[in-house]
Amino acid sequence: MAEEIFGKLFTKEEADKEFGPVIISKEVKTSVLNDLISKSESVLMFKIIDDSPVILGNGRVSLFPDVTVKISGSEVFHMFSISVIKELLAAGGNEVTYIEQREKHLTVTNGVTTMEFSGDCPPNCG
Repeated sequence: MAEEIFGKLFTKEEADKEFGPVIISKEVKTSVLNDLISKSESVLMFKIIDDSPVILGNGRVSLFPDVTVKISGSEVFHMFSISVIKELLAAGGNEVTYIEQREKHLTVTNGVTTMEFSGDCPPNCG
């Protein structure tokens, strides 16, 4: 069975039309994201908690920030496939990536490229 892919790339303009305006935007250095990619098998999961970006790896292992963040098992994170995250970072080419909360969506943007169509974890935790 083929591995399910989570995430799709859009232009920032398409994302703004499709998902609405960004309400909260938090930056993460692209070099940090590249480092986190090497620490997870196939997905990274994103959420903004207490005004800070939180990133988990496979098995909901906390990867960012370095300090432990209390996360309940029922807390929903937005999961993206590492292959799509790599495409985003390559297409965007910027040193900073933004985790963005929109009204009903969480997006990740680098340059003029935005990623959405994540999987929710739970229930589907890669």
